[in-house]
Amino acid sequence: MCSVGDDIEEQENNKFMQERPKLHLAKNVCMKCELKPNVVLHNKYPYCKSCFIKSTVHKFKALLGKSRLVHPNDNVLIYHRIGHPGTALLNFLRSGLDLTTPKKIRFKPIVLFIEDQYNLSAAQRRYILENVNKEIQYFNFPCYFISFVQYVLHPEDLQSHTHQNYEEIIINEEDALNIKSVVKKKCNLTVQQEVFKVFEQDLLIKTAKLLKCKFIFTSDLGIDIASQLLTSISLGRGSNAAFDIGTVDLRNDEVTIIRPLRNFSIKELALYNVFNNLNPVSFLKASQNPYSSVQNLMEKFVSDLQINYPSTISTIVRTGDKLSIDKNFEQNEKCPLCKVPLENTHDKLGSAEATNFSHWASTQLPDANLSLEEQSTQLLENFKNTCELKYCFACSQIVDFL
Repeated sequence: MCSVGDDIEEQENNKFMQERPKLHLAKNVCMKCELKPNVVLHNKYPYCKSCFIKSTVHKFKALLGKSRLVHPNDNVLIYHRIGHPGTALLNFLRSGLDLTTPKKIRFKPIVLFIEDQYNLSAAQRRYILENVNKEIQYFNFPCYFISFVQYVLHPEDLQSHTHQNYEEIIINEEDALNIKSVVKKKCNLTVQQEVFKVFEQDLLIKTAKLLKCKFIFTSDLGIDIASQLLTSISLGRGSNAAFDIGTVDLRNDEVTIIRPLRNFSIKELALYNVFNNLNPVSFLKASQNPYSSVQNLMEKFVSDLQINYPSTISTIVRTGDKLSIDKNFEQNEKCPLCKVPLENTHDKLGSAEATNFSHWASTQLPDANLSLEEQSTQLLENFKNTCELKYCFACSQIVDFL
């Protein structure tokens, strides 16, 4: 029998899972200046208010400086979302632009807000638009508003859907039904969320080109990156996961997506907003069943683990940073939906091609005049000539629902 752990069980006070040490503010000092701390991060790092704000701003600027992509006077599209991350991102940019030091931000932010709360009533959506407009005007940034529903229904006319005045946004009570008509009724919520994500990314890229922006900043946090990594692997996007979770997304040749908040937690940004007297726009969201889609399930899985294991998100994110794209495929033809390079030039079949080949080969009649080896070679050649991949594996599973 296995005896591993017997020596631990014999010790009365030892446990397999140790409790997290609790750090009390009254018994500690700030790890930077030794004043009385105001916050504790990761249950072990105490900070006073001043040092916390400085370290948060430094973390933001350090990630931007590490990428070294954005140059002075470049136009950058800021994808603004409701909540603490979006508000904190705007404040980071505003304070960086107002500096008189060499570390001043020198690019030109242009804020984009996509109105996608089609599950709410028309009155609630107008209330949100009004308050989002006030928030963006407070930071004195040029801003544009686009209706996600109108774009999905009429993607060919983006310019007519782009407004500088939020009051021009078209809001209908039937928007929730109209947008769901884009996908077939038989598809599940997982497929719907994947399809809408493709539409959202396409909208961001097209809007950036319309406004002559070379870069897009999103407000994805560490938990978003960790959840997306597990989701991508679950849905068959593992080979291209680096595009979805990396600091920089280079899948488009003209526009680069940057995620400057990927090293932050929601707690850090919420405290940052509180200490700067910022009140993000908020509304009561309907509760979602975490088991209704793969995306929701992965987010719940990561969130629940993070409660008892504070390094869960950072570990997943660091693991994802080790993923890379095969350089041989970067110049290949791209998937029409997600725009990632297709892996269709292998001498050997990849996992997606092997699955399709197995299904295709089972429908072919064998030639009795050929040897087994000759039949295998002929099948493989015929498959490559007739069954080239038009979409990546994950998109091939959802394109039939459009």
